[in-house]
Amino acid sequence: MHTTHNTIHAIITSHNHKPDILLTCLYGDNNSAQNQVQWQYLLDMSHDVNIPWVIIGDLNFTMVDSETNSNRPSTNYHSRNIRDIVNQLGLIDLGFHGSNYTWSNHRARDNHTSVRLYMALVNSLWITSYTMAHLQHIAPLASDHNPILLHSIPDSSRSSPFKLYKCWFQVPSCSTTIHNSWNHSFQGSPSYQFSCKLKFTRTELQK
Repeated sequence: MHTTHNTIHAIITSHNHKPDILLTCLYGDNNSAQNQVQWQYLLDMSHDVNIPWVIIGDLNFTMVDSETNSNRPSTNYHSRNIRDIVNQLGLIDLGFHGSNYTWSNHRARDNHTSVRLYMALVNSLWITSYTMAHLQHIAPLASDHNPILLHSIPDSSRSSPFKLYKCWFQVPSCSTTIHNSWNHSFQGSPSYQFSCKLKFTRTELQK
């Protein structure tokens, strides 16, 4: 285990012969300059990360502008700068179950603001190793923050990542199966819907 400013890093040993996980619990600093320093540190350390990695917590930025619900004007310059670093890191928003927002000021009408600040960002090794993982937004109790819970349930049905081979398209039903599976409807954030579509399409192709 290792700690830095508002950050805890830990190696988690998993089960079912899955690779170990690098867990980074991060509270994004409210000061934009300090928050930039936090993410620059993560960018520097990423060159030495060769296992599944998840960054989770109140990251204090949004992945897209639509994750802020407010009538007050906002430039979102800070969020856009952090998004650039997230892209450089090659991290993917894991998506979520539950409420669209994780923080609210609980004010009415024009004074109301709610934002999705809590999230889990994962690297490509996480995606291929923990295909069933998902993030849950839990209803708040006497708080303006929603707790989150990461379910890292391993997919034990296969010992290796799913691969789609070019030769499969020679089978007439392959393209139809992909088209029908991808059009299947799921509820949740855009990234969660995308993840579900991938998993559902994979399952249908394996039948």
